[in-house]
Amino acid sequence: MAEARRECERYQHLVGRMMHGKRGRITKVVVAPMDEINKHMFFERYQETGCEIQALGFYQVPYYDIMIIYDREGKGLDFTDLRTAIRQLS
Repeated sequence: MAEARRECERYQHLVGRMMHGKRGRITKVVVAPMDEINKHMFFERYQETGCEIQALGFYQVPYYDIMIIYDREGKGLDFTDLRTAIRQLS
């Protein structure tokens, strides 16, 4: 988890940037679960609570990824992984 937090901090400068392929502005860079099912569960809980720490509370596996949360130009929030977001930055 400590390594994931360091990596997350390293990419906080992306907040506010636009992504071309996803057509949205990055609102958060957060530590998230590694696997896709748990990423979706994390994201749903994040939308309910507005807090990435609370949203991650259910996850007990020691494998993490960095998630980019972005606003789809007024159509709500969505997410992608860091690697995808970096390819789609404008």
